[in-house]
Amino acid sequence: MRHFVLVSVLLALSALVSSNEVKTQISKHVAIVSGCDSHLYIVIPTAYALLRKTTAGKYRVTFVTGSECKKTVENLGSDVVHHDSGLWLHPNYDTSISTAEYYENITVGSVIHPYRAMQSLAKEDKPDLIIAESFSVGASIVAETQNIPLLFHYTPGISHIVTWLGGSDISVGAFQHVDPKTTPMFIQRLVATVFFSVEILLSDYFCKPGAAVFEKIRREMGLNDSYDNYEHVISSFPSFSAVGEPISQMFDVPPNKFTLTGLLPSPPETMRVPDELKDFLEQSPKPVLYVSMGTYFVFSDQTFERVKNFLESQELFNVVWSHRKYSTTRHPIKDRTKMIILKKVPQKFVLKHEKVRAFLSHCGISSVIEGLSAGVAFLGAPQGRDQFYLSARVASAGLGLEIGRTPNEPSLREGIEKLHRNLNQYTKNVQNVYKQMSRESVQKLENLVDSLISKGGSSKFDPSESLIWSWNQALTHVLMVLIAALTILLYLIKLVMLLAVRLIDWLFFSEQELKKPKTN
Repeated sequence: MRHFVLVSVLLALSALVSSNEVKTQISKHVAIVSGCDSHLYIVIPTAYALLRKTTAGKYRVTFVTGSECKKTVENLGSDVVHHDSGLWLHPNYDTSISTAEYYENITVGSVIHPYRAMQSLAKEDKPDLIIAESFSVGASIVAETQNIPLLFHYTPGISHIVTWLGGSDISVGAFQHVDPKTTPMFIQRLVATVFFSVEILLSDYFCKPGAAVFEKIRREMGLNDSYDNYEHVISSFPSFSAVGEPISQMFDVPPNKFTLTGLLPSPPETMRVPDELKDFLEQSPKPVLYVSMGTYFVFSDQTFERVKNFLESQELFNVVWSHRKYSTTRHPIKDRTKMIILKKVPQKFVLKHEKVRAFLSHCGISSVIEGLSAGVAFLGAPQGRDQFYLSARVASAGLGLEIGRTPNEPSLREGIEKLHRNLNQYTKNVQNVYKQMSRESVQKLENLVDSLISKGGSSKFDPSESLIWSWNQALTHVLMVLIAALTILLYLIKLVMLLAVRLIDWLFFSEQELKKPKTN
């Protein structure tokens, strides 16, 4: 009997050890790379989905980003490793710098920081897969030299990487400023190709410092293939996006290069909720409007005061406002039962609160995603960059309204009244869109990650396989459109001149003909 018990215990221990060994063997190491800026919040749900929404222990995640974002990464849980590689400085907070300065800094940073960080991580703990946010192109050098599969995480708002040229048929996904519901498709495609071509030309101009660094490191590492622009590099590797229609417009998606997973679940709120905020929400007898211009943008003092005064005077919503530059002495609140303004607000908590029904937002992509997942209606007040496109897409999808960059009292009044009047319909639309965009998203991500890891090896950068346009193609397209537009304009001018001559001839010369004496 004793022998039987001893054997049973040994068998159980053996099974436990074997189980742990199997668990270790199947736990795949995924490195997620992103700059320490607003784009980090695009990739956080990817890490959360892999760790919390798939089979326990299937993946382990290392976050590769700046040390200034260590706390954000640690909020995901103790099992998420932050690979500390110093500060990753990006000039997002300084909105006064020029576009040229912004792109020069951010594109140099997107090469140096990811390259150095991934190089050190590969020496310490080589990952089975690198998922790099689309600006972190420096990670591609390590992927090639270390033979690691690479997956680019596309960030909505920049021109879509599924753009490609196939014979004479142009199929483009790019941000554009036309209403997809009322504009014919051929006009949409034409506008998209022009916007996309111009962006490639501007990107090539502004990104030269970063491109020079990228090319220098590639040559030093023995990777001599030249490239045309950052998009050219990104689109030659497998890539995916969590955001598709109706927020990010796509015309055609080639399955061999691009995967649309759909919206991934976000981690729960980790920021402490102030008692005064809890009390305000619980005691509000009206629906609540949440106002936030995001992490980096704020209204000017003049616009802030104008919007604040109107929101205090209206009676349809109570207001919670997140404003990082708020001063109680400069902008005192008249009635604290109707409005609360804090420098920092736990946004997920607020948006998901049952009393909060609407969101006055700059429509940055992270805010749009959080608003969608919370089921609130939108008032769009875009402040810069891709926000104008995203705000227009939100409005065209019936998820809310646009009130402009610097809303005045008439636009605020019209927007608030219409939003309140149609609040239930907007909310229903938001819920339906979120359900559509998040369907089976985790499973799609898991399948994509598993397929790349099982194949193994890096997808080498090959300019001939890239689906993106080159600088020459972009320039040629813009010139062709300009020549076509000029030809049409000259033809119209000629037509108008001919009509004018005919009209003058009819008005003056026909009258003279009538005055001539008739002859037998």
